[in-house]
Amino acid sequence: MPAHLGEAKLIQAVSLLERTKAPFLDLADGDNWVQTPEAILLTGHASRTITLNSARIRWQAFVLPGK
Repeated sequence: MPAHLGEAKLIQAVSLLERTKAPFLDLADGDNWVQTPEAILLTGHASRTITLNSARIRWQAFVLPGK
């Protein structure tokens, strides 16, 4: 599901998944992390430590509505 999905559409989508009993992962339910070569996504109280050698860091945070 795209991160830019509006709150009303997100609620509709999750409600549909719950009604159809389709399995899905809710990142708000735990301390999850996803790492790619370009980024690390942390949710909940997840944390990761990495060693950077002459790297540039860009940090972003989002609230529940995705802003």
